[in-house]
Parts: sequence; structure tokens; C-alpha cells
Amino acid sequence: MASLFGLLERSAAAWPEAPALFEGDDQLANFAEMRERALSIAEALRSKGLSTGSRVAICRRNSADYIQTLWGIWAAAMVAVPINVRLNPHEVDRILSDSGAEICFVEADMSEALTSLLRERGAACTLWTTYVDTANAGDRDAATLPDSSDVAWLFYTSGTTGAPKGIMLSHANLFQMVNAYRAEVDSISPGDCQIHYAPLSHGSGMYMLAHVAAGAANVVATGGTLTFDDLSARISTHKGASIFCAPTMLKALCKSAATDSAIASGLKLIICGGAPTTARDYFEADRILAGRLAEIYGQGECPMTISRLTRDDIVRGVAGRDEAFLDSVGFPFAGIDVRIDVDGGDRAGEICVKGPPVMLGYWRDPSATATALVDGWLHSGDAGHFSADGMLVLTDRTKDIIISGGMNISPSEIEHVLAEHPDVAEVAAVGLPDPYWGEKVVACIVLRAGAKLCIEQLDQLCLEKMARFKRPKEYHVIDRIPLNATGKIVRNEIMKIINPN
Repeated sequence: MASLFGLLERSAAAWPEAPALFEGDDQLANFAEMRERALSIAEALRSKGLSTGSRVAICRRNSADYIQTLWGIWAAAMVAVPINVRLNPHEVDRILSDSGAEICFVEADMSEALTSLLRERGAACTLWTTYVDTANAGDRDAATLPDSSDVAWLFYTSGTTGAPKGIMLSHANLFQMVNAYRAEVDSISPGDCQIHYAPLSHGSGMYMLAHVAAGAANVVATGGTLTFDDLSARISTHKGASIFCAPTMLKALCKSAATDSAIASGLKLIICGGAPTTARDYFEADRILAGRLAEIYGQGECPMTISRLTRDDIVRGVAGRDEAFLDSVGFPFAGIDVRIDVDGGDRAGEICVKGPPVMLGYWRDPSATATALVDGWLHSGDAGHFSADGMLVLTDRTKDIIISGGMNISPSEIEHVLAEHPDVAEVAAVGLPDPYWGEKVVACIVLRAGAKLCIEQLDQLCLEKMARFKRPKEYHVIDRIPLNATGKIVRNEIMKIINPN
């Protein structure tokens, strides 16, 4: 049976003494201990009245306890709802409301504001500011075995309407994702490790699964931020190390390190993802990371498994200075069907995906599910084409999503917030190219008669209602918001207005 907890059970049986979990350089559990603690957490959750299928949210910074709690949730056949800790309490509350989470592990500094919001709407969700203490746990029941089609991970992503949508990923979806990663991206062995700098609520948490399945360790970086110095310290202790990097993280790493033999020799693999990495990025990174880069193209609806550039692909592309090759997102994974829905005679169109890792659908949203999944094909919202040699090339997005620093941001969410300001008559948000962030959020505003732009007030409004990383980096006053015949914002026209060159 394709059960996530089965991956941990297998590793605990095969490599019980192998190191499984670290914070910094401190080993906190081997695989046998990790299994026992997961079962204790499962028992603690059941003791609170939760049962199979209950949703348990985690809105916490990275820690070993975070990873341990995920496995406890799956040992109880419950549904993990990882939430980005950088979100505003209002945004977290909307996710808790939509998911129906009964317990949320939350940072203490968010607890008061979130408690107030939960009280306002009479929600039954219980907030825990500490993780389950398993030191004095009593008898542990065996793991509850879910059906492979049951939801394991409920991942919330920005929607084109501004309302977050819960992507339902089953045990089988994630099991297939793990197999694809190990087969085509990284051959993992006991003694290897994944160092987590990126949020466990997103891609980094997915890579954690593959390492548990292989009997390899997961290392939570104590600093929480990827820096050259911290990475050097970690890989001096942990061998066979892999890390996940959004393009912004890769650029920051390369900028701070001209040469370092420890990085070049001690790091096994950097997996680039979250947003496209350009040929220019690869040429720059190759100076210190030659042969240690791979790229994965996926999305929440089909995590980590649409296409890939392997380390050999990137080495070949860099050696040949082949920009077109490196600007692609590689070949589709084996077992994944990818087609281009072409409109008219163009070769570019919407990328559609079919295969075992594709999501079950959107949580309690049959209309959005029916739009995204048609005859088993996931309509990705990304536009692209295949090159002559079969590489998948991304060209645009058909959905109104801004990707900044590897994070998906809904323009309409920003627009709804800014429209609350009394001086704003109309507003549109767009993403403009940025050499560091990939895209930066820009707000274009039509002011009410007699009003003047006050950036400080608009910034404060954004910070009160949504996560800091979504806040516009620029504001422009324009005369009108261009609309099409159906009243939809024409964002390409806005970009021409504010950036005519």
C-alpha cells in the first residue's frame, strides 16, 4: 500500500540506527526513534478526539519537531495542512476556516491575533504553541493505515481570484513523487542528507519525504536562512548534502561565495525550483557549483514531477554555452504525459499534464476542480512549447499569478486589499521582471478626484491584511485600468503603460 508512514516504517526496519533527524549538528533521532515518536504524536492527537481524516495544521518555523509532527499526523492517517509561517494572521485564519482544521500548531507571536480571529467566527480550531511532548508517552497504538487515495497533504496556494485553494495530494500522489525524484534526480543512500533552509510548508517539505524513504537524514538549519557561512558549517559535518534553492536563494549564495573548495567538494546537489532558473544563473553558479545543480519544474497540483534538468543536462548545457537548452525546464519525467493545448496555429499553448502525481482536486471546490482537471488532464496555467529536441520551454502564464522569490502571489488578492483605501478608485497589480526576485509586485492605482498618493498608508494597509512578501515594491499612478470586453484587467497593457520600453 502506498502509505507515507509506510516509508518511515520501512526505513526504521532496514536502518534502525541510521541518523534520521538533526537540528544543526545535533542528532535528535535515528529512524527507530523517529518512528516511535511519530506513533506517540499520533496517539496524542487521537486523545484529543481527532480521527482518520481530521485536518491538523502547522504554521511554524522550520524545526525538527515540525518534521516529527508531520510523520505523527500521517501515522494517525490524518491530513497535514502546512501553512506558510510568513502569512498574516488573517490569511492563516482563512486557511484554517476553509480546511476545517481542528488543531493548529502555531508560533507564539501569532497566537494572540489568531485566537481573536477564531473567536470572532466561533471556530472550534485549537491552537497549540508547543509541540506534543512524547517524553512520557504511554502505550503507543500501531499506525492507522489509510487508503492510498486518501488525502495526506492539503497544500494552499494563491488562486487567481485571490482566495486560497486547498490542493488535495493523496498518499499515492506523494509516493509517486518520491519515486520519480529518486529515479531521475537524485540517487539517495543512507548517510546522505537534505539540509532545510526553504520552508518545510512548501517544496523543502516534499524533498524531506524522499530522504526518509531512502534512510537518509533530514537536517534543519538552525539559522533558518541560507547563507554561505551557514552552509559551509553544515556540510563540514553532514556529508552527501542536498539543498533546495529558489533562484533568489541561488543568486544570494553565488554572490557571497567567489570560491570555496568546501562547498564544491562537500555539497552533493542543489535542486533549483519554485521559479525558472535562467541560463545566466547557471553560467554564474557553475564557477563554484559545477556538476551539483539540477532543476525541477512542477507546481502544487503536480509537485516536483512535470519535467527536469538533471545535473548531467546542466553540465552539458554549460559546457556548450547552450542558452536555449538551459532556459528550458528539461524533459518530462518518465510516466508523466505532457501535451501543449495549442490555440490556432501557434506552437505555444497551455501546458497540460497527466499522471500518477497529479492532485485529486481542490478541497471542497468542485467548480475549480472541474476547470483544472479535464478528462484527467491538469491544465497547469503555464504556457509553453516543446523544442525540436523535446525539451519543455516555458514562455508565459495563462493564469494571473506573480512568482516573486519562488512564492506564488495572487494579483487580485493585492487588489482587494488596496481597494479598501478611500483614496483608491481602481487598482491593478502586475509582476514586472526583476533581476533578483524574478518578478516584483507592482501596484497601479487610479486615484479618486483630489486624492494624492500616500505610499506609507498603502504599505501599512498591505502589512495589516497580508504577508509582507506580497506587498508591492512599487506604486504607479495611472489614468485608467485597461479592461477587455468582459471587464477583465488586461495586464499586458498595464505593463506597457508603466514600462513602455
